[in-house]
Amino acid sequence: MSTLHFGWNPLGGMYRILLALAVFAQGISGIIIYFQIRARSRKV
Repeated sequence: MSTLHFGWNPLGGMYRILLALAVFAQGISGIIIYFQIRARSRKV
């Protein structure tokens, strides 16, 4: 695991960037889902 997270240049750098983008996308989608649920509950 340490080789994957701290070494493995340059593929390790690309892995970390892709991982950060995936976490960011997951956070944004979670916020969108939250607001959609909130909007639907106000309509009822």
